Amino acid sequence: MKRVIFCSGQVYAALFKHRETHDLKDTAITRVEELHPFPWEEVRQNLDAYPNAEDIVWCQEETLNGGSWSHVMPHIDLILQKTKSHGDKKVRFAGRDPASGAAVGYKVLHALQEQMLLNDAFQIEWLLSYDCFSFTDIELEFSSWQLPVYSCPKKMEFVESFSSIHVQDV
Repeated sequence: MKRVIFCSGQVYAALFKHRETHDLKDTAITRVEELHPFPWEEVRQNLDAYPNAEDIVWCQEETLNGGSWSHVMPHIDLILQKTKSHGDKKVRFAGRDPASGAAVGYKVLHALQEQMLLNDAFQIEWLLSYDCFSFTDIELEFSSWQLPVYSCPKKMEFVESFSSIHVQDV
């Protein structure tokens, strides 16, 4: 295994499906359901079971400033120092960027954010897996979103400062 992803809650199902869909056999997914008291010994044993893991990840659907990241990060970093093979590593966050609200408010952007957090968790280079979208032609109007520029195989483009998103099946 080259990667161990820790998570809690329903994001496990999305991670598991993503791993199976993309045939990613080099990643272990560990669901931590009890965050308090924190399962110190179980997490350490889990990490020791994967001595060749290069990437230790905490994945959550919530934003960076929400969810359990701020609670689990210092715990996992401390446990990493106590393992046989991971003393020099730090846990990496995979999730949504910081935000003032819990949800983006648009179904398409929510699906895009979820796909991006899954790609980030598995460190997949491409932006999207189009099976998460069930539409062929949709246009949404926004006023001042700031997103990076991407050009994808299905003619999906995001312009740095844009007023619309247009997705068209090829």
